[in-house]
Amino acid sequence: MAAVNLRYYKDNFLGEPPALREGKPWWIVVLLTLLLLACAGAFGAFSLSHGGGDLKAATVYIETPQGTGTGFLIRRDGYLLTNGHVVNWDQTSQVTVYLNSGESNEKKLAGSVKETGPAGTDKLSDDWALLKVEPPGGKPTMPFLRMLTSDCIKESDLVKAAGFPGGKEIDRDLTQGKRTKGPNITIEQGNIAQIIKDDQGGTMAFHHRANTAPGVSGGPVVNQRGRVIGMSTLKSIPPFDKNIALPTSSFIIAWEKVVRTEYTDYRCK
Repeated sequence: MAAVNLRYYKDNFLGEPPALREGKPWWIVVLLTLLLLACAGAFGAFSLSHGGGDLKAATVYIETPQGTGTGFLIRRDGYLLTNGHVVNWDQTSQVTVYLNSGESNEKKLAGSVKETGPAGTDKLSDDWALLKVEPPGGKPTMPFLRMLTSDCIKESDLVKAAGFPGGKEIDRDLTQGKRTKGPNITIEQGNIAQIIKDDQGGTMAFHHRANTAPGVSGGPVVNQRGRVIGMSTLKSIPPFDKNIALPTSSFIIAWEKVVRTEYTDYRCK
């Protein structure tokens, strides 16, 4: 280990190192500092890998008798969210959920609709559905995404939108119908262009530049930390005809019922 250059320290920092000034061996202070930094790095890595941040793994492909869409897991035990229109706001709808869609480790699971927003309204905030699948192997170890409160978003924030545009139709066109697996995920990136407020000043929706298309409905929109800040929807708000997302406040009723504190991130930074 390199020796401490006392003259350099005195000439450049106007005094002796604190450890030497207090009569403590300098190398102990350095060692403790390195250990603290190592622990902080390990904790950060653990938080990312076990705290819900794998956008690709937690985004699922959904098939129903009405069509296809996207969803995202919000708990390790198989709860997920999507748009209400993906399941036609029908709690008896037959739902098939694909994990790792299009990959070699793809899994096809039966899903059930637990709750939806009110049917038959034009309100953006009603376009949600809460689904449930049983974790493979019966163990609650599924990847999931944490959600962030809508109060934290602002214009120009960088976001990513994940989903399955076109569903299986694109795969059939590319492979002449030979492909049997689900479609591969698409992840687009852009910034928040506008936050759309309601009459009470609450966030009703936001428009972003991460390109979306039919099939992405119900997919997650995440910030740079991988926290869900919204859900893609195909509903338009003039003058925007696409790339509209519901803020998390729109489906807070659903996730407050099943999502506990450990699955929610209330920190804006």
